[in-house]
Amino acid sequence: MSYINPSYSEKFESRHNAPATKRQEMLKVVKAKSVDEVIDQTIPAASG
Repeated sequence: MSYINPSYSEKFESRHNAPATKRQEMLKVVKAKSVDEVIDQTIPAASG
């Protein structure tokens, strides 16, 4: 059984987003300028 520490305060964003330097390295690998660009390239726009 897992224990959840109620006083643990690390934000979701800090845990689930890479630090800026790592993010830039990853973006360079996929030839994108931003995470938003990666999302736009991988998730089709809503058709309507």
